[in-house]
Amino acid sequence: MRNLIVAGVSRSGKSILSRRLSVELRLSHIPVDAFVSTLARVFPQCGITHFGPSFKGMCEDQEPFLLELTRQLNFEDISYILDCYHILPAFLAGKLNWNSGDVVFLGYPNADPEQKLFDIRKYAHAPDWTIEIPDDEMLENIVKFIEHSRFLKLECDRLGLRFVDTSRNFEDALDIAFQELAVFAER
Repeated sequence: MRNLIVAGVSRSGKSILSRRLSVELRLSHIPVDAFVSTLARVFPQCGITHFGPSFKGMCEDQEPFLLELTRQLNFEDISYILDCYHILPAFLAGKLNWNSGDVVFLGYPNADPEQKLFDIRKYAHAPDWTIEIPDDEMLENIVKFIEHSRFLKLECDRLGLRFVDTSRNFEDALDIAFQELAVFAER
């Protein structure tokens, strides 16, 4: 059994895919967002947060944490799926030297912001953080997520990493990613 990292922008399907793979492959689902939220509230001095002046900067700030987390999980011989927003393709290829499993990045570089907002509202359920965000503010976030998606797609192409575009046919795109990752993990 190989470990998996499911990474990418917010609302791209990371948790849906990770949960599904976790059940199918009997891997521990580790949602890194839970750690980030906890550390931001309890230990704000760590500087680990969901927000910041730049997407790349936030990701780089969390690299030491992610590096140590994966080392510890591997040391304890835990088979896992890491569900992670704040990670860059270059980090996986460089500092993390990810060779103990497979990775997929998800994003929506070709999404229409208004349609994405509609979809987010349609599928949101408590305690989803997007429920409390007004439409105009959520649209601003979506535009940023689309920009982040484009950056991730370019980086994945450059580094030869898998990128799944969930801009359209969201469920079909997740099904294809599921099938590819399930086959890899069973090797």
